[in-house]
Amino acid sequence: MFKGPFRSYEEPSTKHCLRDIMDGFFPSELQSRYPNGVPFQVTDKRDVFFQERKLPGYFPGFGQAVGRSKPSGIKETNEISGPKLTMEEFLNKLPKSLVRDGQVIDIREDLKKTLQGLDGAQSHEVVLVETPSLTALRKRLEGKQKTEGPGTNISTLRIKSEDGEKTYIVKMSFTETIGDLRQHLAQNRGEALQPYEILSTFPLQVYNNDAMSLEECGLVPNAFLLLRKKLSPTKADTSPH
Repeated sequence: MFKGPFRSYEEPSTKHCLRDIMDGFFPSELQSRYPNGVPFQVTDKRDVFFQERKLPGYFPGFGQAVGRSKPSGIKETNEISGPKLTMEEFLNKLPKSLVRDGQVIDIREDLKKTLQGLDGAQSHEVVLVETPSLTALRKRLEGKQKTEGPGTNISTLRIKSEDGEKTYIVKMSFTETIGDLRQHLAQNRGEALQPYEILSTFPLQVYNNDAMSLEECGLVPNAFLLLRKKLSPTKADTSPH
């Protein structure tokens, strides 16, 4: 991570990082560097083996060096040392499921779908949602709108769907509300959907007050959000947002 040394899956820090992700939380080791969160992308590297690059003239004994030598780097090779794990063997190393918000989540099945998507079986779709702010931006870029006006205060929201298969890009004015956001999503997603909640994972916050503006919610100038099936009243978040 951060171009640092590679870490074994068996290391406690690695397990803690993966556990945070699987539990739906932003990894604690990244919170100080990315206080507003950062998107993750899963890449299948099972066919790549990393080995330490040795300096020319390497020998196992002691010696003296004149000047400064370059530190050893990392060599990437497709030569696999030891038996190669199949996808099923890799998944079997992970916990089968976990309980979150009273619901049992099948970790292995969700990750299996993600890995299969990398092979072309599934694809992640990015949807640009049509909004008045987006239309105003297009006109401004085309030179049809000379004055800047209030449209310069535009927030860009990246919103992950409930199943994680779509990411909605929504551009809205700072003064538009959570209710307006729901209307923009409904125009794209349709009305015949189960009730859902809009939330951020770090900090964990549910935005259920449709009258609050994006600026009041702190969702400016950009934010990463998730959609989640609405929980029962006894499990719902009681925060004012």
